[in-house]
Amino acid sequence: MHAPTSPCFAPRSAIRWRLIRVAFALPILALLPGAGPAPQGPALCATPRVRIDADFPAAGAWRCIVEAPDRVAIVIAPDRPPPLNPSPWYAVRYRITGDAPVTLRLSYLNAGHRYAPKVSADGLSWHLLDPRSVRADKTGVSFVLPAEGQFVAGQEIVDSARHHQWLVALAQRPGAMLRTIGESHDGRPIEALTFGNPRAKRIILLLGRQHPPEVTGAFAMNAFLTALLGDDEEVRAMRAAVRFVAVPLLNPDGVDRGYWRTNMGGIDINRDWGDFSQPETRAVRDLVDALVRDGVRPLVSIDFHSTDRNLFYTQGEGDNAAIYAWSKAWLDRARPHVPDYAFTQEPRNANPGSGTAKNYFFQTYGIPSMTYEVGDETDRKAIATAARAFAIALSPSVIRAR
Repeated sequence: MHAPTSPCFAPRSAIRWRLIRVAFALPILALLPGAGPAPQGPALCATPRVRIDADFPAAGAWRCIVEAPDRVAIVIAPDRPPPLNPSPWYAVRYRITGDAPVTLRLSYLNAGHRYAPKVSADGLSWHLLDPRSVRADKTGVSFVLPAEGQFVAGQEIVDSARHHQWLVALAQRPGAMLRTIGESHDGRPIEALTFGNPRAKRIILLLGRQHPPEVTGAFAMNAFLTALLGDDEEVRAMRAAVRFVAVPLLNPDGVDRGYWRTNMGGIDINRDWGDFSQPETRAVRDLVDALVRDGVRPLVSIDFHSTDRNLFYTQGEGDNAAIYAWSKAWLDRARPHVPDYAFTQEPRNANPGSGTAKNYFFQTYGIPSMTYEVGDETDRKAIATAARAFAIALSPSVIRAR
């Protein structure tokens, strides 16, 4: 039985936080030179030397303060009250005038520095700033903005439009179909890619981007899907045996609004599986429920995320020894093919009250249900190579289990 749904509005606690975080910011703002009225117009702030703005999807900056003509500070505030997962997303666009260096300072509210600065001239090709040029203290970090850049962000910017481009490209593969299964609070589509045997009675469910800043998980999922839709013998056998349902962007509002953790409703949707108070989780639940009514059952669930290292959260032996062994066998098959991609399997006994996708699909269907975590700073080529290896290594387990 499904929990009753609630109206699609942010909870009062989230609304209050978005108002009172100003109060939390005042001590920091008071210490910043030049703190004054909020800047007007499209620029967050501007001097004769630099212009900073956040007028693009996935931008993340709460306040910009001019400290000097060649020095500005960005204040980064969370989208929900503490306690919260420290995922302080930032992304701004800048334009420098002249040849003298300009320094940007990042000041965090309720979090420390996590994401190493990355810069891009076009929003598509990115490179990591030399860590030696990033100076850290207790409240944030400072670095000189590269004159050739245009964007600086904690991770590469992958907004909802880019996710859609990826999905459209994948949907061109034979047998793949893209459909909208629901809408977010802001009316953005929740899109699902389906492929494989349309008559199969077992599905593999793939989920992604529940948490907006977790871009490396999105890279892994895109590479994983690309491999599954490839021509390798192993993946062709899987596609003939089962059906795949992939929802790579579950939180489009949070992504495009530059949130740290939540959706537009102020909810961490990876704590909403079971309550289903949010339209994003309900869209997936309703899709799976409709398949189950037609006699189709989930076989495996994989949810893609990011953290500080590469790992897989799986069921522990205390949950189900057979499922633990299934997950271990899958990862062990892939391991020899990814010698440069260090990762661990970390069994976590399910907590019925936590509301994660991993726990929900294990508890509801008794299937292997895991979280595929990718390190924030893992080499991007290694992410793609490993995702391909994990996708291909899945085949023997799927063929036997179906």
